[in-house]
Amino acid sequence: MPRVKPPSEILREPLCPSLPPEIWINIFSHCHDLSHLWNTCRRVSPTLKACAERAFGAFHLKHVKIEFQLDKWNLGGKRGPHEPAIMLEFERLGKGKEDSVAWFSGHFRGHKFVKGFKNDKTEEVIMKRWLENVKNRKPELPNYTISVGSMVNDTHIPSLIVGSEGYKAQLEWREMLDLFFRERARLEELKAAWQDRHSSGRDAPKAKKSKSVSVEIAPSWQDAEGDVRRDIRRMRLKEHYHADAEMVWAIDSLQYFEKADSSKWSSTSPQMLPHLPGAGLGERWFGSTNIVQELYLDECSSMNRIDTQMRIVCKEKGD
Repeated sequence: MPRVKPPSEILREPLCPSLPPEIWINIFSHCHDLSHLWNTCRRVSPTLKACAERAFGAFHLKHVKIEFQLDKWNLGGKRGPHEPAIMLEFERLGKGKEDSVAWFSGHFRGHKFVKGFKNDKTEEVIMKRWLENVKNRKPELPNYTISVGSMVNDTHIPSLIVGSEGYKAQLEWREMLDLFFRERARLEELKAAWQDRHSSGRDAPKAKKSKSVSVEIAPSWQDAEGDVRRDIRRMRLKEHYHADAEMVWAIDSLQYFEKADSSKWSSTSPQMLPHLPGAGLGERWFGSTNIVQELYLDECSSMNRIDTQMRIVCKEKGD
C-alpha cells in the first residue's frame, strides 16, 4: 500500500505588513509604563526586544537616577531627604561592543563645603567615603537607591565601577534593569493577587447587621504594599545567600522581630529579643542572634531610604 504523504503545512500570511524597527522604536519611546515595556513588550520577539532596548537607551535611561548614601555607620534610624549623598544621572552609552555599558555622572548633595577643618566636606573626603561605601556594600545594605521614573528600589547593580576622579560611574545597564524590573513584576503580580482576594471578600453576600457587630474597615493596598515589598526584598536576599544556611535561617527569623512587643520590656525582665527557633541553648544557631539583629537594622534603613526617595520623586513630579 503506497505511503500517504502528510499535507504540507500552510504558511500563514500576515494580514498587514510588519512595521519597520524605526516605527517600533518611536512607539516605545512614548511608552509611560516602563515596567510593561521591559517585562512584556521586550519578550514578544527578538525584533521587539531590540527595539525596546533601543528605545530605553535613547529615551528612557535619562529618567534613571542612582543615589549613593554616604553614611559611614548604619545606626538603624530613619534618614531624611537632606542626608549627604551623591546623585548620579545618565550621561551616555558605550559604542560598538560596549553598548551594554552606561556611564552616569552627577554631583554631591548635602551640606556646603567647609574648608580648613578636620571634618570638612571637600571633594577628596567625599570621594573617599563614596569609594569605601561602594567597596563595602552588601546585598542587605547596598547604600544606594535606583529610581526609574516614579519607581524606586535598591536591587543589585552589576559591574559597577566608580571613577577615582569626579562623581562618575559605569555599569551594565541591561542587567541592572533586568533585576530592577524583575522585582517590579513580582510586586505587580502579588498586588493583583492581593486585590483578587480582597475584592472577592467585598463581593460576598453580606450578613444581616446587628447592633453588637462592629463595622470593619476594609484593608487598603497602600497599607499592605510595604509588607509585600519587604517580603520581595527578603526573597532576593534568600536567593543571594541560598548556599549559606546560617544567613537563610537569619532571614527567615526576621518575622519574629515583627511579632515582638517591645512595650513589654522592663528592667526587671530585660528580654530584648523574641525567641528565635533554632537559636536556643544547644541548638544549631545558638550564638547567631546578632546576625538577625544586624539584618533587621539593615532592612529598616534600606526600606526607609527607598520610601524617602519615593516621596522625593512624587514631590518632584507633583503627585
